[in-house]
Amino acid sequence: AGAAAALERLADELAPGTTADVAAAVRPDLPTGALTAFAVAAPGKSVLSLQADGSAMYTVCALWTQARENLDVTTVIFDN
Repeated sequence: AGAAAALERLADELAPGTTADVAAAVRPDLPTGALTAFAVAAPGKSVLSLQADGSAMYTVCALWTQARENLDVTTVIFDN
């Protein structure tokens, strides 16, 4: 609960009232792909993706899609 709660507080501070808990919907190591899909489904809305560095290796294609489609996604990759 410690790290998850801290990330939720950070997201609420950066974009109040706009967070969605994707951990219950997707595997914890694949949020970048899910959030890319959210950005495609909700054009015009900003998306903040918080990603661990180890699992980010599995989602490079999602980062490429975000860039190619010019999606409004900010991806933060933690060096942990």
